[in-house]
Amino acid sequence: MLTIRIESFTKDKPALLKDAFRIRHKVFIEEQGVDKFLEYDGLDDEAVHYLVYYDDKPVCTARWRETSEGVKLERFATLKKFRGKSLASVLLRYILEELTCLRKNYICMHKFLLLVFTKLIISKKKAKNLLKLI
Repeated sequence: MLTIRIESFTKDKPALLKDAFRIRHKVFIEEQGVDKFLEYDGLDDEAVHYLVYYDDKPVCTARWRETSEGVKLERFATLKKFRGKSLASVLLRYILEELTCLRKNYICMHKFLLLVFTKLIISKKKAKNLLKLI
């Protein structure tokens, strides 16, 4: 049986951060051609990071951090082989629920994440079923 697990962490867990960086490097630098100086922006130390494990393999990552404009959701990346399984959607919903519990009111996100978020709201039933996997 396939299992999905999400782990949140900060800079204090360098092994997990290394896994997140590996995913981000593969997706952003190798696949999308993002300059490594833009990808590694020096803000990871102040962020809360997430890894999604699919059958105990880290395959999806994201982070959030406080800004002067509010909480910023960033660096969502899923390894190519694991795309199309709604892992980023599950992670987004998980993060949003966590931020709600932390009473973080203002959230800014990339336009693509906003589209995913809108889909989650529209298909709330589907999102709830996905969250049962966690």
